[in-house]
Amino acid sequence: MYGDRKSWKFSAKGALSGRWGTLIIAQVIVSAINLVAGNLTTMLFPGYDGMSLILSQVFSFLVSLVMCIFTAGLYYMYLNVARGKEYSYKNLIYFFKNQPDKIIVASFVMAAIAWLTSLPAGYYIYVTDPGTTLVQQMAVMQTYLMISLGGIILNMLLTIPLTLTYYILADENVGGFEALKRSMQFMRGNIGKYILLQLSFLPWYFLSLFTMGIGMIFLMPYIQMTNTMFYRDIKGELYRQDPPLVITEREENVQDDYNSEA
Repeated sequence: MYGDRKSWKFSAKGALSGRWGTLIIAQVIVSAINLVAGNLTTMLFPGYDGMSLILSQVFSFLVSLVMCIFTAGLYYMYLNVARGKEYSYKNLIYFFKNQPDKIIVASFVMAAIAWLTSLPAGYYIYVTDPGTTLVQQMAVMQTYLMISLGGIILNMLLTIPLTLTYYILADENVGGFEALKRSMQFMRGNIGKYILLQLSFLPWYFLSLFTMGIGMIFLMPYIQMTNTMFYRDIKGELYRQDPPLVITEREENVQDDYNSEA
């Protein structure tokens, strides 16, 4: 890997030039489908009894697998744009026709990790009596938040090494498990760089809050394309530019004498 955060962002801006509108719409399409799927889960299983909660979790898990096929298509689209290849909105459904099983396998593993790391908090809030007083309820909520935070941190530790999986699936003819394995190999020694890259976008997230979230419409393609350049750099597609040729004064005089004699 030769680049840094500045070079990845610079390359991302160049790739996005003249293509912002298309990628913004693509992001909105995937987000809208995800929102509809989430609301559908709530509509189908509105109850809070044990069976409704179980069915809701199972249905939500299955829906997340389908949504990951759209997400992989979005990654495929970004790779095409970054490489100057042809791209269209059809890229979003590319994997529905091209080995969707490998996307589902990889997504199943990552979704299972997310589910397992959130399970302790869900189980705690389900079996714990919230109490009748404000003090009791606050204590239960505090414990729940601490368990949830622990689950989030654990999920991040387990999934950050897998963050390049969709890029690999969109880029190489490999299976789901192999893509997960290759992602861990690619991220070895680069996890710190990736985390710092994501943290560098925090100021932009805060600025987006002052625009009532409208700024996120432009921020998400920027982040996604920068991550795409991060992947391309790991793959060796982005090379360090050669240093400019420096001619000393003596060499310049020799060249001038040679030119005058010629």
